Amino acid sequence: MTALRERRVSLVSIPRRFLAILADAMRSSVAQLESSWGPAHLIVARSYKADSKPVAGEQVTFEQVLIDAGVPAEKRARLLAEAD
Repeated sequence: MTALRERRVSLVSIPRRFLAILADAMRSSVAQLESSWGPAHLIVARSYKADSKPVAGEQVTFEQVLIDAGVPAEKRARLLAEAD
């Protein structure tokens, strides 16, 4: 969820079905979600103790985020499927 919130996931790699479910959960439309997707601005409320200012990383695919999160292959396949 953090990767989605911070828009680290490439929009084109997210299945339309998942986008529709996400938009519904956010009480939004897919069109609004798509238009707001872009490089995330750093959230001002966050505080970091580092020598340099944090920067937004480059976007990765939705599948890569699922792999990194340790989502089992069967569940990944369901999430990545376009049809119900």
